[in-house]
Amino acid sequence: MKIIRVSYDLEDKMPVFTNNLPNKIEAIDSFNKGATWNSYKITLFNHNGTHIDAPYHFDRQGKRVGEFAINDFIFDKPHLIDLPKRAGESIGADELQACPRNCDLLLLRTGFWKKRQKKEYVSNSPWLHPEAAGFIREKFKGLKAIGIDTISIASFPHLELGGEAHRLLLKDKSRLMIIEDLNLGAIARRARIKRFFAIPLFVSQVDSMPCTAFAEVSGG
Repeated sequence: MKIIRVSYDLEDKMPVFTNNLPNKIEAIDSFNKGATWNSYKITLFNHNGTHIDAPYHFDRQGKRVGEFAINDFIFDKPHLIDLPKRAGESIGADELQACPRNCDLLLLRTGFWKKRQKKEYVSNSPWLHPEAAGFIREKFKGLKAIGIDTISIASFPHLELGGEAHRLLLKDKSRLMIIEDLNLGAIARRARIKRFFAIPLFVSQVDSMPCTAFAEVSGG
């Protein structure tokens, strides 16, 4: 059994969704400035990097990320499906028909993680169609989260449809979460995911936060 991290480092220069503020990492005390210790001021935008969208992101009555119990971020029945996509292509409901309905985490691997250092990763990523979002809400009753290897389940050229997909997944006091910007390419294709963990920073009052995500896998 191996533990594989599938979240990205938080950096001040990293791909962020259009109009997101950049992270800032500033040395306050440092050896280079003559101090005998190091300390930093870190300013994060809560939707940058690998992060969890909680229901409050799109639902006024939804749960905030800090209101979930720690066990809610541990997944015992994860399912990874490969859905190879080019820039701008959507994920449809028909592509999810074969997924087991009893999974508690549905991971969508488009392969677009390979483009993370390219402009199109931000400007024209694959995206989840609202019909697929509705299908997930209707058919996967035990699901706790979905995850994807794109910067968001929304794509900049299709913001309205991407917003609708978010609303469908997170509406009506849902306990469902969305994990975006995952490095699913770190998991070998023949590997079996035993358990999956996505642990956010616990900050009160906010809708979503960056997380550290890792998988317990065998084989591959």
